[in-house]
Amino acid sequence: MNNDLPERNRIDKTAFMEEWKEHLQLHNLIPWAYQEQIKVRIYSHSKPSNWIALSSLCKAFLADSKYDIAVLVPRKNKEREDCLTNDGLRFIYENDYDIMSDKPDIVVIQYAYGVLRVYKEPYLETIYNHAKMVVGMPFILLRSGLPIEVCVEKLLSGPKEMDYYILDKLLYNTIEEAGLMKPNIIHIGNPKFDAIYAAMRENLSIPEEWNKLNGRKVFLWATDHQPLTGRFTFDLYASQLLHWFAEHVDDCALIIRPHPLCVGELLKEGLWDKGDYEKVREYCDNSENVIWDEQTDYSLSYKLADCVLTDVNCGIILSSLPLDKPICALRRYDGQASEVHHPEVVEHLNVADSAEGLTDFLERVRAGEDPKAEQRRAAFAKFISHYDGQNGRRIKDFIERKYGEGHYAT
Repeated sequence: MNNDLPERNRIDKTAFMEEWKEHLQLHNLIPWAYQEQIKVRIYSHSKPSNWIALSSLCKAFLADSKYDIAVLVPRKNKEREDCLTNDGLRFIYENDYDIMSDKPDIVVIQYAYGVLRVYKEPYLETIYNHAKMVVGMPFILLRSGLPIEVCVEKLLSGPKEMDYYILDKLLYNTIEEAGLMKPNIIHIGNPKFDAIYAAMRENLSIPEEWNKLNGRKVFLWATDHQPLTGRFTFDLYASQLLHWFAEHVDDCALIIRPHPLCVGELLKEGLWDKGDYEKVREYCDNSENVIWDEQTDYSLSYKLADCVLTDVNCGIILSSLPLDKPICALRRYDGQASEVHHPEVVEHLNVADSAEGLTDFLERVRAGEDPKAEQRRAAFAKFISHYDGQNGRRIKDFIERKYGEGHYAT
């Protein structure tokens, strides 16, 4: 190297090299490769059957390399862990998680009315203090039987409000019409409908024992829970339904899908013992045309059903609307019926509040009728935000936009 260059030339060469060094910096050429991933942590304390109300949102974050996503779970549960593993998601047991050292950017909490109490208030306070943005994702679709003011209070419960609460149309409209709307309550849609959308288009694996449904018109009976309340009708209609399907074994079949909390509550309250539970399962197993459904979620039953029976205040009255199949909402007829929480939905459906009313509905569907089809389709259009498999992506896009806009990304 010639060190005898004039001073001016050496300066020019140095400037030239510095300029090209700047041009060739990988930080400038591929800046995204040097960006730290945004940490997204999802808290899920719900039953594995409710994972479908989070799945598409988590997969939307997982598909974007900007994000480092993990799901916080309270304890070991193989069924839930299988759901997460199948979605390609990393999970962490809450007892092994140190939020103060992790310092997540975005936290999403899945819950229902009052279920925030499972996160003890000091722990919620810790989440709020160490996450830059906190989003509530209630998986419920309907209001409860409590006054709407109390419903909203329970949705917003905690040491302080979250940054945003994401709701589907019906619950959002109910809050708005009651004059209780807040700017951080957001109407987008529920990822639960993404899972239903996918299930109706996929080839799902069917257990061999379900082959007895083949060639028969399939009725799905999806029960509610809270057996000591007027919203529960299993005790009134079980015998009638089982007798009717025994009489119509040649052309009709029944899937009994208990609410995820139903059997546990029956056992806890002493209304059933384990022997009773095994007996009803044994009855269904031995029947020529009855299935007791304990699949992780409702996807398979929804796909196979030609008709849906459910209790009048169960979320199934809304989540089954996209199936475009006859729906009958069951009410008690013994003077103990609870108030209808969403009459604006139920008026679009068939309602049975007597044994005769249920038999009439069953016979009409068996004969190929679809009573109240047009009213049901109107309810679908009116009360469900989106049914296109994209709710999870929409919610992710909203969170991403708000995170990038404000004081969160600091």
